[in-house]
Amino acid sequence: YDIERFVEECDFDIKNTSVRLVQTAAWRGRTFPLDKRRFRIELQNGQFFQQGFDKEKNPVYYFRNMCRGPWRGDEDAAIAAILYRFDKSLTEFCRSNPYTRATLIILVGRPKDGNKGKRTGEEEVTAGRNEDNVKEEDKGPSSTKPREAVPPDDADTRISPIKSTENNPRISSDETWKCHSSKDMMDKLFAILRTHYPSRLSKALVVKGRGKNSFYHTNLEGKMKLKQIVDKQLIRDKFRFLSTTSELTKYVPLEELATIVGGN
Repeated sequence: YDIERFVEECDFDIKNTSVRLVQTAAWRGRTFPLDKRRFRIELQNGQFFQQGFDKEKNPVYYFRNMCRGPWRGDEDAAIAAILYRFDKSLTEFCRSNPYTRATLIILVGRPKDGNKGKRTGEEEVTAGRNEDNVKEEDKGPSSTKPREAVPPDDADTRISPIKSTENNPRISSDETWKCHSSKDMMDKLFAILRTHYPSRLSKALVVKGRGKNSFYHTNLEGKMKLKQIVDKQLIRDKFRFLSTTSELTKYVPLEELATIVGGN
């Protein structure tokens, strides 16, 4: 199926497909395996994670433009953390279904505040914050069980304790919401995903949400800026711009949504 995806992406141009396959094989050889020590902080902030399935049974991935606390501005580390989670999860799904496609929810504003009796956004990031600290037998592509608390910084003896209080991954809920991405970072990330993971996207749901963001202020403006990042109309047609998280239920069952977007 990998060859089929690349053929489709290259508009059935066999020569171009061959070049793309070689380029992706070389890229994967250079990129993986990833050293988690480079982006441990980014893994802890829960910017990207997988939880639940949409109405078409596609796995749902979440990307948060805004996270609590200051961003250290390391674009390469942020991209590496996203690739680590995405590639690892996608590989697991593809073992049972090689034709797996993903639904991506992009939150460019603050998430919903936790309701009484529910965990807050920072506590709810099920796979995002704690995935790499749970036992292998507890993990799986469809697992949505609550994760344990984040261990101390020095829990992994291979990684020295993080000394900077500004970048401490044990982020307090008192921290303010800050933008944790940039236009350059998003350009690089979309280029990687389009080039090396063709035809894996089912749809992308972009939610403006609460607060200011660095990318757009209205849905129309968002669609205009999308053209600057994604030049292929077929891919742009998979994007939907939503004003509020409540609109996500058109695509994802309420019980499958993460709490940070109003799920049960």
